[in-house]
Amino acid sequence: MYCNFCGRTMADDCLYCSACGRQLGAKVVRRPLERAREGRKIAGICMGLARHLDVDVTLIRLLTLVAALFTGVGFIAYLIAWIVIPEEPVMMPQHQVVPTHSGPPVT
Repeated sequence: MYCNFCGRTMADDCLYCSACGRQLGAKVVRRPLERAREGRKIAGICMGLARHLDVDVTLIRLLTLVAALFTGVGFIAYLIAWIVIPEEPVMMPQHQVVPTHSGPPVT
């Protein structure tokens, strides 16, 4: 068996990689590609892409900046992604929901 993340060979009975600590033999569940609401700088494109690919957001931002400055494709791709990629849904904390006796909960 080998680690899908770092590529090292492991014994068949290992549950976790001794090099990177990731779980072996498990399917990777990726987050959906959505524009982030928290931690974003402009529209949340880079943060959402970093969460989806499970990489550092700084790397995505640097690659986007380099593509924008040197080729101009970065600006166009960012604008298209801003339009196409849906925004992350709003998560309301449970303590803000006020139950009423006469009908559904009021937020």
